[in-house]
Amino acid sequence: MDRTYDDSDAPTSGGAITRRRAVILGAGGSAAITGLGWATPTILTSPASAQGSVPSVFTVTGNAGTILGGPDGSTWAAQTSGSFSSLRGVVFDAGLGLWIVVGGSGTILTSPDGVAWTPRVSGTVEQLNRVVRRAGILVAIGGVVVTSPDAITWTTQTSNTTQNLNGMASNGTDWLIVGNVGEVITSPDGVTWTGQSSGSFEQLNTVAHDGSGLYVTVGSFGTILTTPTGATWTPRTSGVPGALIGVAHDGIGQWVAVGQSGVILTSPDTVTWTAQSSGSASLLWDVDTIN
Repeated sequence: MDRTYDDSDAPTSGGAITRRRAVILGAGGSAAITGLGWATPTILTSPASAQGSVPSVFTVTGNAGTILGGPDGSTWAAQTSGSFSSLRGVVFDAGLGLWIVVGGSGTILTSPDGVAWTPRVSGTVEQLNRVVRRAGILVAIGGVVVTSPDAITWTTQTSNTTQNLNGMASNGTDWLIVGNVGEVITSPDGVTWTGQSSGSFEQLNTVAHDGSGLYVTVGSFGTILTTPTGATWTPRTSGVPGALIGVAHDGIGQWVAVGQSGVILTSPDTVTWTAQSSGSASLLWDVDTIN
């Protein structure tokens, strides 16, 4: 399962967030919201409230067509997706007023409320792992790259790679995608893609941007790489042997990476990473933050 949101979901100037929070997704259908301290196995809890304007509905996806919806991140209800595919990515597009979910066999579903879901024709049978929206375009990736302006009509793009694509981020103008065997491709528009050299042959699981000039990707065997543009990458020392699967930046100076065996790492600069106690041995799939 996955989480992502577009830049229109960011808090407005009239609703400043006063405390950092992170959402972590783990094995066994678990979703968690946490502060700087990590509590209880797999399901981690956060400060009860943070003053500000944030989305009031959460949607989590999972195996066998699972969709869970909740108003606050702590109370969840199963929704009927109409799909039996593994659902791996979800985003809310505020401009369209739609949730978009992607998954196995090219599955794409849309919903205005997170409850009633409509299947869309993706034009592919490849697994779709992630979906992101930036600058008026939706991009979904996996074994292929597909794009849409409206979440209804989807077009397959030439990715110039045969590797499976796992993670995607944008700096606001350009796109960057990472995948298996150290694969990196970049695009100025989500349509035309160029291969880049990461200097690594490890599986790269996801990538995040800090909003001010730096991408971080994480992958197998504790791999952490950083770059300002996607063209030149710098390896960093994570200090962990297992796979890192999720990474996020809180927008004000803190990076968080999660992965196998309940690993949580934090860093203020991407150079020095510190292990935190999660209280869990579960595989942690992903993390996202608000500040």
